Amino acid sequence: MKKWIICLAAVIALSMLSACAGRKPAGSRLPNPIEEYETLEDAQAAAGFEIPTPAGLPEGYALEAVTTIAKNTIQLIYTDGQNDLTYRCGKADGSDISGDYNAYDEEETADVNGNAVLMKGADGSRSLAVWQDDAFSYSLHAASPLSKEQLVKIVESVKN
Repeated sequence: MKKWIICLAAVIALSMLSACAGRKPAGSRLPNPIEEYETLEDAQAAAGFEIPTPAGLPEGYALEAVTTIAKNTIQLIYTDGQNDLTYRCGKADGSDISGDYNAYDEEETADVNGNAVLMKGADGSRSLAVWQDDAFSYSLHAASPLSKEQLVKIVESVKN
């Protein structure tokens, strides 16, 4: 009889342990790959590389936020107080690093600084540019669409 009670207690204990083993503590989440920094220099130090930045922004735009994404992409957000431009630059791997998965009515490729730049938008305006060179993959997203000429001017100003 004692053996039977001990076996039953062992089975109950094992089932209680296995029921709790797969549960995560309340409030546990996946780590956030985005980290904020005070300066571009701090983000570059954390990522382990320096990036070229756009010099030809439209008038009134200033740097508002600096982040890294998984420490392999640096993101800069520029604003004029009403509209944002999001610039991303990461180690070249041939992928689209924009994070913009919208379907656009218009797409075209232009040669800018010897690089094929894919521009996407609608109604003659452009909201996204994606390109690469030997060192980096780039993207530029305009929250409010820009003219093709404005977008090309910004992309031209990014020189590695």
